[in-house]
Amino acid sequence: MDQKFLIVANLKLNPLPKYDFAVPENLEIAIAPQFNDISLIFSGFTRAAQDIGESAQKLKDLGVKYCLVGHSYYRNNFGETNEIAQQKIKQLKNVNITPILCARNLDEIPKQVRDDTYIMYEPERAISSNGQYHPETPENINKVLDTFPKNTRFLYGGSVNEENCKLLIVNCKLVSGFVIGHASLDPFTFGQIIDSVSKLQ
Repeated sequence: MDQKFLIVANLKLNPLPKYDFAVPENLEIAIAPQFNDISLIFSGFTRAAQDIGESAQKLKDLGVKYCLVGHSYYRNNFGETNEIAQQKIKQLKNVNITPILCARNLDEIPKQVRDDTYIMYEPERAISSNGQYHPETPENINKVLDTFPKNTRFLYGGSVNEENCKLLIVNCKLVSGFVIGHASLDPFTFGQIIDSVSKLQ
């Protein structure tokens, strides 16, 4: 896996914003839009997907490098289970796409999928809704991440914004990236986050 700090913009059902900033050399910025917008992702940004969709191979053909799996949206609305998530992870690895397993708690992180897979920890209580942020404390995040082997690659989601991104980086040393939802929809706000994170790398 790449060692650059990874930031993934999970756009969900929103249109692709026009990001007018350059990607800093010390960061990797991946955009995960709706399936039909993947081919429209701007040069310099890494292509990502919100789910495996019809097939992993189609994502590979579109140049996708990362794919979210087991996001709370799919668990809540489509009944995605750990078993289904593991099947998707296997399909993605078969075509050399790096899975990002989304988990709200330890029960959603099976031991079998921790190798060569990013773990995106997003506790239920910290998920932003209707533009409202509910950030988790670094102390509580570290309590969970400290239970895993030190080589586990963790991303953090859950109300990451321009106000708390610095705090999280400074105090959560095991976090090697963010998955950002609502705050990635506004190009100016997202650009502020990118600038702040880049200066701390």
